Amino acid sequence: MKSRLTSQNLRLFALLAGVAMLSACQSTITRMNDCKSGDWQMIGRKDGEAGLTAQFDDRRDFCAKVDSSKVTAESGTLYLGGWTTGNQQFWYRLGRDDGNRALPVSQFAQQLKSEKIVENKTPPQERFYVDGWTLGNGEYWFRTGDADGRAGSPVKLEQQRQQEGAAIGFRSDQYRSGWAQGNQGYWFQLGVADAHDGIPDSRFKEHEQNAKQREVFVRADAYQQGWDKEIIEYWRRLAWEDAVNGRDVNNRRADAQARGLKFSEPQYQDSWQARLVQYLQDAGAQDGWGRPYMLEQRMANAQRDRVFVIAQTRDVYTAAWNRKNDEYCTPANAFDWARRGNWMAVNVCRPELQWRLDRAVRNGREFEHLEDRIRHAQRDAREFAQRASDLENNVRQLERDANRLAEVKDIKDNKDSKPSPNNADELRRNERSRADLRSQIDSLRRQQRDAEEKAARLRREQDQLRFEALH
Repeated sequence: MKSRLTSQNLRLFALLAGVAMLSACQSTITRMNDCKSGDWQMIGRKDGEAGLTAQFDDRRDFCAKVDSSKVTAESGTLYLGGWTTGNQQFWYRLGRDDGNRALPVSQFAQQLKSEKIVENKTPPQERFYVDGWTLGNGEYWFRTGDADGRAGSPVKLEQQRQQEGAAIGFRSDQYRSGWAQGNQGYWFQLGVADAHDGIPDSRFKEHEQNAKQREVFVRADAYQQGWDKEIIEYWRRLAWEDAVNGRDVNNRRADAQARGLKFSEPQYQDSWQARLVQYLQDAGAQDGWGRPYMLEQRMANAQRDRVFVIAQTRDVYTAAWNRKNDEYCTPANAFDWARRGNWMAVNVCRPELQWRLDRAVRNGREFEHLEDRIRHAQRDAREFAQRASDLENNVRQLERDANRLAEVKDIKDNKDSKPSPNNADELRRNERSRADLRSQIDSLRRQQRDAEEKAARLRREQDQLRFEALH
């Protein structure tokens, strides 16, 4: 167990070392590219933003090996100016992050003790840290106020937030700005929710009464903005459903009036019309794929199918039917359908194409018939080859037996002047068996070749059928 853990630790160490080497390599490449740019202000700023001390001498020596022409008399001054800006940005960003994380400004003292800053000996810039922290702290309280406002919280919640935030520094101005934005969003979303469900904007009065009871600031304008925006989408959604469910603008106009609901008639009509156009496109494409032109039947059955006939009905359906019919009525499609054993409605295609499609169908069926014959021929070839291989193994066994018999016969002939009749008979029988087997093997190999040639010939016939069908 200890050995296995040690092995795992070694692999982990090797992986970490590899990652570190890759990171170091990438860092070196970046530094070399910086040297080639010759922008010493940028090089200094990068060091400052990384929390490093000013180290122009090291950077100069390194860049001199990369491209000495990029090291000039002004390089040091430019580097120091860039580094100063970068160092200030380092502390400003650190302060802003701490402020955003609801940490007090005294966190600066803790940052001075952090491992990275101690290791890099980062020169401190408290003024810039405080400037960043002030901005981050304000952003934190703005977000908090915005979240409280969107939750429908009363204004007086500020007092609670002030007490909770005393230790980190409370920003009343930022909290109130955020809360005002959130409160507006709260009322806007209430309006959106009501309109989404088809509730008249008169519901606002109920929301207003409830809000006053909870001491929530009321924004009638924000509610109305949200409601007016969403009610249009409400009627568009209904129109999309109505167009294929037997309802139209007359039904919805009466419905809206009965519910005291503002009716967005132009948007309703646009969406209703668009849905019917899509329906007709889908119907034309469905019929165009192997079905006859059925526009008249569909128009006659429109009421039964709970759809409507519109001015574009004929043009939209016809265009979709023609497009899909053109895709359906191709020799390649007819050939493939016939190969899969499917029936193809050649009669729905243009008359001038039908003879080609009939030929493609016949060729496709014959192609599959030949495919069956090819499979049978290939199967026969494999069987003949296997049987021949088995007999060849038998011949090799008989040859080994004959060799052993011959060795025994030689030994006996040396000891005894009379030959052994038994061994001689066995050798003759062995030879006859081998001859018989070789004859069978030759026959099987001929049958194998014949089957293979048959499969190849049938494959050529298939290729011809395909070519004739598609050309």
